[in-house]
Amino acid sequence: MKKNFKKAIISTFFLIIFILAACNKTTKNKYENNTVTKNKEKQVNTIKENKKIVKNKNNKKIKSKLKKGCKNRMCNIPASDFIMGCNSKVDSNCEPDEKPAHKVYLNDFKIDQYEVTVAEFRKCVKAKACSSKNFEKYESEGEHYNYGYKGRDNHPMNAVTWYGAKEYCSFVNKRLPTEAEWEKAARGTDGRIYPWGNEKANCMYAVMTEDCDSEDCAIGDEEEEFEEEPNCGGDTSEVGTKSEGKSPYGLYDMAGNVWEWCSDFAEVNNYKKYILRGGGNGTMSANMRSSYRRFTEARSILDYYTTGFRCVKD
Repeated sequence: MKKNFKKAIISTFFLIIFILAACNKTTKNKYENNTVTKNKEKQVNTIKENKKIVKNKNNKKIKSKLKKGCKNRMCNIPASDFIMGCNSKVDSNCEPDEKPAHKVYLNDFKIDQYEVTVAEFRKCVKAKACSSKNFEKYESEGEHYNYGYKGRDNHPMNAVTWYGAKEYCSFVNKRLPTEAEWEKAARGTDGRIYPWGNEKANCMYAVMTEDCDSEDCAIGDEEEEFEEEPNCGGDTSEVGTKSEGKSPYGLYDMAGNVWEWCSDFAEVNNYKKYILRGGGNGTMSANMRSSYRRFTEARSILDYYTTGFRCVKD
């Protein structure tokens, strides 16, 4: 009887070990299966996310919800293709970094109809959302800074760094435009050279320095000409004074008055340079073309303090 009892104990012991081993294997398989499932789900999500990115990269076309027009100092830019870059067949001034001309698709967005003015920027400074280290202000005779200059509230804010422009756009719940957004807003969809068309830039269209025959011609040299056209080649003008130079979407000063910051940057000679578009009051015609690109450091205010900006909204 003792012998049978001993056998029963041994059998029970091995049975328990067998059951525990089986349970452990099942649990392990279940965990592994769950892990594989989770990894697959993660992989699927990643692929979906990548597909979304690829679709954006491939410029998936979405039907525009905006109609062309301007309201409350902002203009609608409906979704569409446009020609970006310089086409040497129609433009003899193409720079290497502007080529080739190519089609780009952009979704709907809105952009400021005018360059940001001194009065608008002051609100950001008073709210302490725009730092004084990111712009220059007028303090004495002979300076070209608009901020603090009496009577220039409606002039474009100038002598502002990329950081200052970014701060302001964030303050008003907007952002700086990309290069592509800026260029489309400036020239429309037909590949024109300037916002108004292909006619060479002059003082009728923009606040600029007109080309002249002499190599020595510079701002203020031809006094008689500037007396006749005071807003051309001198300081900045109030925003929106050149109605003949409006872009196809109704934007003012997309050529001239102040250079405008974009959100994009590029590596130039191993340095990070941010991109400016449109030309300023001291710019001549070739550099005011809508495809022309200028590169500078984020804290630069350029010659004649002609860095300004406008903002966009999705």
